[in-house]
This record gives sequence, structure tokens and C-alpha cells, in this order.
Amino acid sequence: MKTYTAACQRSGKWWSISVPEIKGLHSQARRLDQVEEMARDAIALMLDVPAESFAVEVHPELPPVAARAVEARRAAKEAAKQADEETTSAVRLLLADRFTVRDIGAMLGLSPQRISQLTHQIAKVVAAERRSVEAAIAAPATKPLEGEDVTLQALDLDEQAQLIKREKELRLEQSRLGRAS
Repeated sequence: MKTYTAACQRSGKWWSISVPEIKGLHSQARRLDQVEEMARDAIALMLDVPAESFAVEVHPELPPVAARAVEARRAAKEAAKQADEETTSAVRLLLADRFTVRDIGAMLGLSPQRISQLTHQIAKVVAAERRSVEAAIAAPATKPLEGEDVTLQALDLDEQAQLIKREKELRLEQSRLGRAS
């Protein structure tokens, strides 16, 4: 699906819209939330195609204060995601080192209930990884086709060995998680 850009900037009480991919295509909208619809209608009319046959991305030129706020919110969202990943990783490792849920909570500044929630999420991920590994191991090895390089077969065997090793690690970690909770 083709995507068009609706570049827009404030002009008095209106948003002035242009679509750089289509020379001479301009429109306007009263509010920013109307820009996509107005651009879509103009593109469909200009190209004589159905309005649902393409996508429109709105790119407003923001005042500096709004641009800074948008960037700060994006950075905060990214930082929160990183903090969640680091917390989950820390909980996983601390559980493997046999720390109690209460101790982990105290270390990370989280409630024991939150640590228990993370523990259950981690156990689900480990179980899913184990099922994936088991399915990969259970899949029959394929023979190389006639004329195909035999090293592919060796790679398959190597991959199987890695999967078996990973499954053993996952089982060990799952047993540790079971004892920690």
C-alpha cells in the first residue's frame, strides 16, 4: 500500500496541507485532527483512486515548545521501556541466585506483589521458550536436495545441538524459578 505524507503547518486559524509526493496538491483543515481526512480526500480526487487504497502519514510542523514536549514524552516512554527490561532481567537473575521475592522487592524498590507478577511473567516466557525448543528438536531433520551443499546438513545438526543445549539451560532455570517462588 502506497503511503503519502501530509506535511502541514499552522497558517492563521487553519492548517495548510501539502503532499510532497504529488506536485501541486494542497489543501487545508481547521484542526490538526482533520488533516488526514482532508489530505486523503484531496489525494483520492487528484489521482482518481479510492480513498482507502493508500495510507496517509501526517507530519505537522510543530511550534518549538510542542516539539520539545513530544521529544520529552518519546524519551520518557523509551526510558520506561528500558527500565522495565532491566527490572525483569534483574528479577530473573536474582531469582536464579536464590534471593527471596521480598528481598528482591526491597532491592529494586518494588512491592513483593510486583516481583511475584514479574516472576510469573518470566516463568511463562521460559515455558514458551522451552516449548519452542522442544518443537524445533522434534522437527525432523531434512536431507539436502540433490546437488545441494552437504554443509547445510552439518549446520542443521549444529543447530540441533545448540537447541538441545539451550533447552537444558531453560530447564535448569525453570527449576530454579520453581524453587525461588
